[in-house]
Amino acid sequence: MTPAPAGRPAPAHGISAWTYGFDDARVRQILDHNLTAAPARRFRYLFPYAGSVELGREGRFTTSWKAEVAARYAAALPPDILLLPIFDGRQDEKQFNGWTPVQYEALARDVAAKVLADPHAAGIQVDIEPFHDDHLPFYEALGALLRAQGRLMTGFIAPTRPEATLRRMYAACDIVVLSGYDFEQPNPAAYGAALAHALERAHRIAVETAGHTLVGVPAAGSWAEHEYTGIVEGGTCRRQETGFTQPDWLRAALGAVALREQDDDFLGMALWVLSGRTEGAPRECRLGDQPDYIGPECWRLLQTAAP
Repeated sequence: MTPAPAGRPAPAHGISAWTYGFDDARVRQILDHNLTAAPARRFRYLFPYAGSVELGREGRFTTSWKAEVAARYAAALPPDILLLPIFDGRQDEKQFNGWTPVQYEALARDVAAKVLADPHAAGIQVDIEPFHDDHLPFYEALGALLRAQGRLMTGFIAPTRPEATLRRMYAACDIVVLSGYDFEQPNPAAYGAALAHALERAHRIAVETAGHTLVGVPAAGSWAEHEYTGIVEGGTCRRQETGFTQPDWLRAALGAVALREQDDDFLGMALWVLSGRTEGAPRECRLGDQPDYIGPECWRLLQTAAP
């Protein structure tokens, strides 16, 4: 594995999860999983929600950051689990596109100051959506500022982006987090094949740039994104069942992951999403968005790494 520069944590093989809030149940899930999981499948990272940006046009922005959740996880978890708080934002009106390099750098400096002032943040997990290539100077500037102070930079991006875009993101970040659960495929076999192809491509780019990869997998989000298709609109359910369960999609993802788990540049998986829950009504997402839990069978599947 490529050594980390002096003063910055060395990326470790393991898993992470996005989480929006703190409670004892989430801590228990992490600790219980780590007791019995293979070393490469233990939690080594966590993405607790911390901050966001309200974006305007022509370089206008307002940011927020709350360190409380990360502080509570830091007190409850062992120090070898690195906390990379989430910083997110929406640019649905494309208001983040077309800024000048100076404007992107101004936002990067604002965000870097918040991360560096947070004693529990080993770095940051940035997710500003929808992503556009125009945003790359922001990621590059923020990565440089954090690296200079010994913090890790991670960015979230679709693995289907053009290679030139991915190459710049890998160069900007210590760890690139790929949205590996977002492939629209008719069945788990097709999904697993598409993910395997994407991870092979990412591996090649990571080697070229000395970067590292975590891939988001459908541990919970698959209930809405894969078990059902369609939407709920005006109180009317227009969803159709695919006929495949959450564990079916996770097994397919794990098959693709197994092909890369021995690569130094591939760190592991990021689970969407950790809530402390392990069960719910079987049809609860049919009339809602998506249930925020990872079921017991999925936890069992996540225990064992590829030989």
